[in-house]
Amino acid sequence: MLEFTKALILLEFMAVSGVHGYGRGAPVGQCDNMTPGHYGADIRTADGTEPIHIITAKQHYSAGEEIEVEIKTKPGTAGTTFKGFMLQARTSSGTRVGTFSVNEVDNLQLLDCENVPGTSVTHTNLLSTTTGIRATWRAPGQSEGNVTLIATVVKTRLDVYTGVKSAALYFNEKNLSSGGESGQDGNSNGNRTDGNISCNGTTCNISGNITTGNNSSSNGSGNDGGDDGNGAQVLCLSLFCSCLLFVVALGLV
Repeated sequence: MLEFTKALILLEFMAVSGVHGYGRGAPVGQCDNMTPGHYGADIRTADGTEPIHIITAKQHYSAGEEIEVEIKTKPGTAGTTFKGFMLQARTSSGTRVGTFSVNEVDNLQLLDCENVPGTSVTHTNLLSTTTGIRATWRAPGQSEGNVTLIATVVKTRLDVYTGVKSAALYFNEKNLSSGGESGQDGNSNGNRTDGNISCNGTTCNISGNITTGNNSSSNGSGNDGGDDGNGAQVLCLSLFCSCLLFVVALGLV
């Protein structure tokens, strides 16, 4: 009788969690093939007709950028839910890239595949028939080519989809050039305001603002005004001499 009772308990346990059912999330031993060991499960490879998909907030990534990722049921599939999952980001060659962060309140946890922290996401306990989960993927610090978010999704213990994929994310190389577009050739602006000149007998008065040109630096930023003072003195002297010559020419001296 005791042995019969033990057998019933074992069968009940298998019915709830399955052999290697991973009711508390996928183990790191499944990092490579992402396939659960559910006893008797119908494991199907996603072909686009599955009622669950992966959505990313962007279609491209930059170095170190954080992008929100969702596994959710497709529109028009009312009543569809799932209980478990495993999520990774992979290159076209199958290499895991980037890391994830999650909100633990949502019954999610990170896995350290090959001792690299946060390279996968899974559930902590069997999800209570959810219609979607959300995580944040942080891109690597350099281009890894096209990257795809890929997941195994457990609808029920006996109904599993592998290879559920997002659209591929392409690398978006940022424009790293600094400074404006103008001024890169070191163009000089030589605008001058000479002011007003009036002469009375032997005296000449110079009034108004005198402005020397501003030189753009080669990277398009900053003005070179270091010689403004000397330039103004030379201009004043030149104008004074011109005024004297003008007076001499009129025969006033």
